[in-house]
Amino acid sequence: EYEFNFPMVVGPRFIPGSPTGRSGGGWSPDTSQVPDGSRITPPVLHPDHRSGHDIDLTLYINAGVPIENLHSPSHRISRDPEPDGTETITLDPADTLPNKDFIVRYDVTGQRPEAAVLAHRSDTGGFFTLMLQPQGMFDIGEVTAKEMIFVVDCSGSMSGAPIAQAKALMRKAIREMNPGDSFQIIRFSSAASRFSPLPVPNTPENIRRGLAYVDEMHGTGGTMMIEGIKAALDYPSDPERMRIVLFLTDGYIGNETEILGAIEQKIGQARLFSLGVGSSVNHYLLSRMADAGRGFVQYVRPDEETEPAVALFYDRIRNPLITDISVDWGGLAVRDTVPASIPDLFSEQPVILHGRYETPGRGTVVVRGRMAGKSWKQEIDVRLPVTEPANDVLATLWARTRIRSLMDRLNQGKREDIEKEITDLALTYRLMSQYTAFVAVSEEVRRDPDGHVQTVHIPVEIPESVEYEGIFGQIGGVCMDAAVPAGPPESMANRCLIAPGTSQSRHEVRKKSGGRYELAKEEKTCTTAAVSFSIRGTAGDVTETDLMNLLETLRKDIDTLFTVHHVRGELVVRVSIGSDGRVEKVEIVTNRTGNIEIERNLTRLLKERVTGLPGGEATVALTIN
Repeated sequence: EYEFNFPMVVGPRFIPGSPTGRSGGGWSPDTSQVPDGSRITPPVLHPDHRSGHDIDLTLYINAGVPIENLHSPSHRISRDPEPDGTETITLDPADTLPNKDFIVRYDVTGQRPEAAVLAHRSDTGGFFTLMLQPQGMFDIGEVTAKEMIFVVDCSGSMSGAPIAQAKALMRKAIREMNPGDSFQIIRFSSAASRFSPLPVPNTPENIRRGLAYVDEMHGTGGTMMIEGIKAALDYPSDPERMRIVLFLTDGYIGNETEILGAIEQKIGQARLFSLGVGSSVNHYLLSRMADAGRGFVQYVRPDEETEPAVALFYDRIRNPLITDISVDWGGLAVRDTVPASIPDLFSEQPVILHGRYETPGRGTVVVRGRMAGKSWKQEIDVRLPVTEPANDVLATLWARTRIRSLMDRLNQGKREDIEKEITDLALTYRLMSQYTAFVAVSEEVRRDPDGHVQTVHIPVEIPESVEYEGIFGQIGGVCMDAAVPAGPPESMANRCLIAPGTSQSRHEVRKKSGGRYELAKEEKTCTTAAVSFSIRGTAGDVTETDLMNLLETLRKDIDTLFTVHHVRGELVVRVSIGSDGRVEKVEIVTNRTGNIEIERNLTRLLKERVTGLPGGEATVALTIN
């Protein structure tokens, strides 16, 4: 299944840190943690108000082979299919509000591997894309047997959720291997160790032993990744099976060059796929490992639902259909094909090549490979036209892929004239790169009566399914009036939900006669009030001194919390602290502020920020008059 995703709205972001001023016109100031906060927070319309503009979008799809099951999970769409198999998609007039990403999905699978070539030629030259699609249904006998090598990072940084997700992938893969597969498990931290001297057959007893070995893993020690690489690639491969190395790590190392060099030297006929587990993995290392190993990379966050992410990753590599792919261009004058190393065709993963041509022509292109160990080939009648204005995006796709391959060479230290080539490509094909950027120029300039240029910040819609109050009822929101029904009635007209001590513009689109809209704006300034603390009682090892010291460190956040909710009165909470020094439970004993929302935000603050306390229980009163 393919997916096209087009962003249509900027979602409201939480902006932490202390205000430092403004460099833009957003609803948040710049802060110590987000120095461009005022430039990435456009004003947000309240749901009671409608944006003054709609969005129009037309999508042209040419998959090269017949399209099946085309649908949009996000929008109502209109379809205009053509006899040649292409489709033109437009938005339904009743679904043009820019408050969600536009998504279209479709299938192209057939009864056998399908190959197609699309071409484009203009003044900048000729471009083509070759697509090799897997068949929708296949017999297990068409699948190449695998030698599965799991290499698992068991260093200290992987402890907790990352190692749990890595173990979940291994459990699924070990249980669901094909009958002819074998497997090996290697774990590394300060050193590497193996489940077995050599890969073992896929038998019930070996599966039981392998799962037990996985269950014993935990994160500790350093990250000697080079030992894991050597353990996975140094011993002889099985001539009856395709070696697939699954590398599971966060990539927290500093010797990337050594690791990538070892993979390129030792990979041979093996394939390497990397699963990055963690909230801030080493993307460069993991993507380059997969490129060097003719595989792909996928990332899983600690807070992501593990089962579907693991299922997606394993389903993509479970069934290799065609391996060792090569292309004979049959005398056609093609050049600069990317990627240079052609990946394998898996049941859930197509192969896509981009290239250029200077001389038009027609010929038979032969794609060769191996299916289940036997020779396989497919012939494609290809015409590279003299002129073809359609499919102009093929030039962009080629240039983008070419830039990525050049960046890989640049990161390996082979600078030469690579920076200039990247810049030239980006400028020629109008692409973002490390050395180029887009500049937006307004066609309409608004001036005030004195002739000064005015900047008008147009509000955006709140994203679909996001609750306005859920965002702007917390620290880091925007100034608004009675939109949030909480707090004393007399304060409703002046409710302030921005960082205290800062001035905030409030924007609103109002409809005028004749269907026109105008942008209204008002300024508001927020000030901070101080909260007093008192300890009502403690139990266990925690003392009043421990708690008062902690509350003083959190004073700024607590003062801000009471200020943005514009509340007065007393809030008494009972806090339970676990053996790890963190807050396990917060109970509300008394709430005389008249605001329920502050309970949830205070609970979140204590659970996220409290660490290192002795275990026990305490009752704390927070008061502002």
